[in-house]
Amino acid sequence: MQDPGYGWRSISLLKPTPRYLDNAAMPQRTEEHEIAEVAMTAIQAVIATAGFAVERVANDYGEDLLVQTSYEGQMDASRLWVQAKGTRSIGSYARSDGRFALSMDRSHLTRWARSADPVVIVLWDCARGAGYFTRVDDRPRTGGETDTAMVYFDPDQPFDTAHVIKLAWVSRIDHYKRLILAAHEEVEEEEFFGVEPEEEFGRGRKLLVNYALDLLRMFGVMECESPDRWSLSASGKLMFARELIAAEAENNPDPFVAASAATSLRHASERGVGLPTAVISEMARVIYMMTVEAFKRDS
Repeated sequence: MQDPGYGWRSISLLKPTPRYLDNAAMPQRTEEHEIAEVAMTAIQAVIATAGFAVERVANDYGEDLLVQTSYEGQMDASRLWVQAKGTRSIGSYARSDGRFALSMDRSHLTRWARSADPVVIVLWDCARGAGYFTRVDDRPRTGGETDTAMVYFDPDQPFDTAHVIKLAWVSRIDHYKRLILAAHEEVEEEEFFGVEPEEEFGRGRKLLVNYALDLLRMFGVMECESPDRWSLSASGKLMFARELIAAEAENNPDPFVAASAATSLRHASERGVGLPTAVISEMARVIYMMTVEAFKRDS
C-alpha cells in the first residue's frame, strides 16, 4: 500500500509486534530483588559510616560484600566478608527466646567457618531500617543430615557503626594471632637448628616483636619515636603503673610480668575485644622487655 504523504511502501512496518506489548516477555524486577537492593545499600552505608571501604562482590559464591578496614588512615592486612539477607517481615524469623533464626546452605556455612577472614551474616529489616548480625564460626550445627543449617541472631547484636568497628578489631586480632602462631613455629625451628652466629635473635623472634609492637601501637600502649625506638605512650605508662601497684599489693611473685599482661588486656577490653593467649603473651613480653628496666631505673 502506497502512502501518498511520505512515499512509504507500508505503514504497517511501524506497528509494534505483540512481543513488545507482552509485559511477561520483558525483564522483571521482583520484590525479592528490591528487598535485596535495599538491604545491601543500607548495610553498605553502615560500613561506610564506620570509616571503612566496602564493595559488592561481582563473582558471588555466597559473599555479598567485601569490607576493607583501616586504622588511622592505614589499611589493615585483614578484611571482612558480609552475607546480606533482607526482609520486610522480620517477625517471620522470630523465635520464642527472642532471637531470630535463618536457614542457610550448610556448604556455605562450612566454607565461611574455615575462612582465614571473618565472615558476618546480616539480617536486615528493610521496614525498620535496622539489622542484626552473627559471625560464622566452626561450632557443630544441628541437623547434619540436611543440606541446610540454622543461623541465629541475637537482638543484642545490632549491625550498627559501633559493632562494625568492633568487628574490625576482631578481624585484626584474628589476623595477628595467625601471624604470631606461625612465628612461634619459626622460633621453635630456630631453637632446634640454631641461628646464625652473628645474630642475637632469629627471624622468628624478630617477627614476634614486630607483630606485638603493631598491636600495642594500635591499642595506644606503645608509640614509635623512630623506626628502631619505641616507648610506652602516656596512657600506657599510667596503665602500667596502676597495674604494677595492684600486682605488688597482691604480693605477686613477679609484679612486672603481671603488670605487662594486665596492661595489654586492659587496653584490649576498652575496645570490647578479647585477646587469645598467644597474643597476650607476646604483647606482655614486649612491654616487659621495653619498660621494666626503665621503671626500675626511675624507682
